Amino acid sequence: MPALIDDPLSPPNYRQSGLPPFLQQNSPLPSSITPNTVTLRDGTITTLIPFSSVSQVPPGLIKCLCDLLNREIEAGDTYPMLDPIPPEKFGPYWFANFAVVALKGELEEVTGLLKGEGREREVKWDEVVFGTHYIKVFYFGF
Repeated sequence: MPALIDDPLSPPNYRQSGLPPFLQQNSPLPSSITPNTVTLRDGTITTLIPFSSVSQVPPGLIKCLCDLLNREIEAGDTYPMLDPIPPEKFGPYWFANFAVVALKGELEEVTGLLKGEGREREVKWDEVVFGTHYIKVFYFGF
């Protein structure tokens, strides 16, 4: 068993009860869920970008986040998995339902990074990624 809470290699679960909307694979987010720019305590401008599909995320950002999570898994202190996640499995696991990524910069700048606009070189994601959070549906059929 590669994880204590769920298997990152298994298909994702989707919520089927409670109030709608019921997101499915590649569903758009409700219109009320939008990017949000915040100022951190040290004055750094940060934009929180919501994602509902791995197809919305640039490959370089996926690799950066995968590396970040795998370092946490290998340290064994905070994330309850035993084995690192292979990069090709991370994106579908992390972005299956809903995830937010905190990126350094104003909304326009961050949006440009995500689209690759005005970039003649590869984005150094490890310099702009502050963190990420995902929401998973843990549905066991009862």
